[in-house]
Amino acid sequence: MKAPIGISTVLVILALSQMFSGTAQAGMVESLLEQAQAGDAEKQYRVGRLYEKGRKVEQDLEQALHWYQQAADQGLDKAQFKVGYFYAQGLGAERDIVRALKWLERSADQRYVSAQYHLGMVYLQMPVTDDSIAKAEHWLTMAKKNGFNAAEYRLRALAAIKKRHAMAKAATTQKPAQKPTQKPAKKRPAKAPKVATAPDDNTLLSRILGRSWADERNRPSPYLPSFLASCEKLSKSLRCLSTSLVRTHGESDQITYDVESTITVVTSNKNQQVKVEYRNNVVSVEGEDGGEPALPVRLGWQRSMHNMICAFKDSDRLECDKGSGNKIVFRHRAGVAAPSLSR
Repeated sequence: MKAPIGISTVLVILALSQMFSGTAQAGMVESLLEQAQAGDAEKQYRVGRLYEKGRKVEQDLEQALHWYQQAADQGLDKAQFKVGYFYAQGLGAERDIVRALKWLERSADQRYVSAQYHLGMVYLQMPVTDDSIAKAEHWLTMAKKNGFNAAEYRLRALAAIKKRHAMAKAATTQKPAQKPTQKPAKKRPAKAPKVATAPDDNTLLSRILGRSWADERNRPSPYLPSFLASCEKLSKSLRCLSTSLVRTHGESDQITYDVESTITVVTSNKNQQVKVEYRNNVVSVEGEDGGEPALPVRLGWQRSMHNMICAFKDSDRLECDKGSGNKIVFRHRAGVAAPSLSR
């Protein structure tokens, strides 16, 4: 009968295993980097993904953009999409819509469906004009035809924007009605000054809509008006749609998703607060290097609805409670205008 292995022996084996595993990974990254430096576009893209996700190397979005750019310059469609997406989101560089459109269009012209969808989303979040509507409709329709299911939902939202824009144009082209001759108004006794009251719902919603919100790490909010979310004012609420966002799920899966939020005013103990309800729409899930995802994720609108209650601490600061002691503070980014779904 063999003697049992002692705990010290197990620890030594584990340490050696981790050491050789780390050495093998370092060798793989070094080999990949050499091929990328030699001009292999596919390897340049893979190096970009390593830096973007912080896998096997320290996360560095500037380096990720650099390597995506190298591959994009050689015409690799998925790298062109990444460059456009990075500039649209301000990842690894200052946000630059002109460059974003340039690279997204190059990728979309090669029928890369993610680029077609995101290009439509960029135009959808621009100030509403005949041109922006037409281009958003064109690229979202192309994405829908090529199987990008989330595009259908965006096209329905675009149809409503298109209708409101047409109505607004029609209203501005109508000739103003001539005002009837008015008799001089009779003098009325002065009224007593009004007692100050709490701001109504529309005032609070307008305060939110008129600002561009970011958290304390200066990251734009996906469910309040910001660079990432376009919002419109309804009768008693705000409705916001984010551009597509990307996050890592598990160790390597990459999830692309959108956020839809509804913002209303609620009263608690005679205090007016802001309620934000939001849900996620998973657009796609991609495994490492574009392969199959390691973990199952349901596509489409997720069943769970999230919410948080917010209160103004001053005119440019919102403190929000997401429950279970999880609080987050948003501040207005001065000088940064949030896009609107209806202008």
